[in-house]
Amino acid sequence: MLGKILGYLFNFIYDQLASMGAEPANFSFLAMTIIISTVVVKLLVLPLQISSTKKMKKTADLQPKVKEIQEKYGYDQQIASQKVMELYRKEGASITGGCLPLLVQFPILIAFFQVCQNPAVNAFGEAKYAAMQKTFFWIKDLSLVDPYWYGLPLIATLVTLLMSVTTPKVGMTDQQQAKSMNIMQYFMPLMTFFFTIKYPAGLALYWAVSSLFAAIQQFVQNRIIKKEEVIVSEK
Repeated sequence: MLGKILGYLFNFIYDQLASMGAEPANFSFLAMTIIISTVVVKLLVLPLQISSTKKMKKTADLQPKVKEIQEKYGYDQQIASQKVMELYRKEGASITGGCLPLLVQFPILIAFFQVCQNPAVNAFGEAKYAAMQKTFFWIKDLSLVDPYWYGLPLIATLVTLLMSVTTPKVGMTDQQQAKSMNIMQYFMPLMTFFFTIKYPAGLALYWAVSSLFAAIQQFVQNRIIKKEEVIVSEK
């Protein structure tokens, strides 16, 4: 279902681009469509991601109070858990809010995979797709694997690493959690590389643009959060 919706978006954006004039030889309307569609989808889920980040930060800030509750009601874990949940509800925090963007991102990735794997069926139709240019600079056909591992696969990997580095480790309440986060910080880029050298270059282009958007978004959010913390501390 989501793949079909994304296919309609691809088709609509492509038609708008095609109506604007001549197509560049090495930067096809299809490549532009993938980039624009990625940005549009990221903008649609942006409010959810911002809300999730704020909830995660609130959860991290409440950890001293959570520890106090656990120490006070340590004799009864059920009461302690209930008091912690009441605290979270009161302060607008969430222990699961940070997982929501990941849960949303996975079906979106599947949808992009479906469209990029078979765009003729899932977006444009056989005849229309056959007549399209599919170039992206050194790549002759975005529905095929990038011929160079140091092309889009490496770019997507480096951008994913940038996204991982800029993501704050909020909510890390102990060393074990921080260690797990550090492992994931380098595991995701590695998985991205092996994923993008095996699947269509269009999917690698989507992942690179998506990760770059996320890194820029996170950088801006980090700056805003730091400014808010400075304002609060000065009051």
